[in-house]
Amino acid sequence: MDKKIIELVENIKKELGEYACIKEYRRLKTLISNDEYIANLQKQIDNAKKNLVHQIRDIYSHSVGKDHYLSLKKQLDEHPLIKNYQIVKEECYNLLKEVATILSA
Repeated sequence: MDKKIIELVENIKKELGEYACIKEYRRLKTLISNDEYIANLQKQIDNAKKNLVHQIRDIYSHSVGKDHYLSLKKQLDEHPLIKNYQIVKEECYNLLKEVATILSA
């Protein structure tokens, strides 16, 4: 790739990194990845998903397993870090979409 293009892209990346939503996104992502409660909850969700596959033939077990999975998923989705992360992620997506629109014009 042309050195000039690489340099321009690197400058855009650097400038975007200074936006508040990008900084907050990175901060929240780090906090989430270091949060033991969230990591444990994610493991429980993964296990509940696997169990659902094995319970597919038993309607009652599958129903109970699905309720358990949905309960765990709800706990994760309602965690304040996850809620904030999702909001900031959407803001960053919109920013990057706007940049892509400008670049493609």
